[in-house]
Amino acid sequence: AFKEIFTTRKYTIPATNKAESRTVYNTHKMMSESGDYYLPSVVGGKTGFTDQAMNCLVTFSEDEDSNLNLIILHNLLHVIHVLHLL
Repeated sequence: AFKEIFTTRKYTIPATNKAESRTVYNTHKMMSESGDYYLPSVVGGKTGFTDQAMNCLVTFSEDEDSNLNLIILHNLLHVIHVLHLL
């Protein structure tokens, strides 16, 4: 179930009695085929921000030989650093 959620690029949250339906998008730059940072091996990820960890990026990459999970915390250039690690 985790991998299914983590690799989803777009999801529509159904309406409830308190809110209308809404669509959320995964904005991980390495998952966008039209972006400058696209990598085909990156199949999942999540960007985020907290006061303690600041800018964060979790990335899941897989190819024929390996699976790799990367977690970058407290970094404004997280996409650039992940590109160098992959």
